[in-house]
Amino acid sequence: MSIESPYIENSPEGTTATITQVSVGASSTPLLAANPLRQSVVICNQGVVTALYVAFGTTCSATSFTYKTATGPNVFPVITGYTGPLSAIETGGVVLVNVTEIV
Repeated sequence: MSIESPYIENSPEGTTATITQVSVGASSTPLLAANPLRQSVVICNQGVVTALYVAFGTTCSATSFTYKTATGPNVFPVITGYTGPLSAIETGGVVLVNVTEIV
């Protein structure tokens, strides 16, 4: 799935948000640990060179992923209902990813 819209496509659920900036490179990188209290997640790829891959689970690769962005800064669709771990990989270098976890 490639997401090219710069806009959040549905509203996040929850009342308290924590924003974490994660440096993601060529090896699988944890974005969030499992959290049974999580209601929503918003992921913003700040990279501009290549696509960011995100996986539901502890390991992500360019061939095994849940979401893939188009190149350029962009926002993934709001993730609701998934409380497990999230991981990511960036195949074209190191990028900063803003991860907002909402409980």
